[in-house]
Amino acid sequence: MNAVELPQFTWGDPEAERRVLLVHGLGSDKATMWEIGEFFAVKGWFAVAVDQRGHGDAPRTNRYRIEDYAADLLAVPTYHAWD
Repeated sequence: MNAVELPQFTWGDPEAERRVLLVHGLGSDKATMWEIGEFFAVKGWFAVAVDQRGHGDAPRTNRYRIEDYAADLLAVPTYHAWD
């Protein structure tokens, strides 16, 4: 199982202590998360929205199993306190 790099939008300060990863649903993409990302940023959070494989700007692949989506999310680059 190979993770793919997921395109991202971010809001807020990357040095913020509170962080949230925004993951869209079926038939959507990271751009639909803008209101949620802005909400968290205004509250002092660092928010990251991703395009899941096969959506938005993310690569198309030949596998779309739940474990593939999970591997992709686990491979999202860490931002300091993400760890």
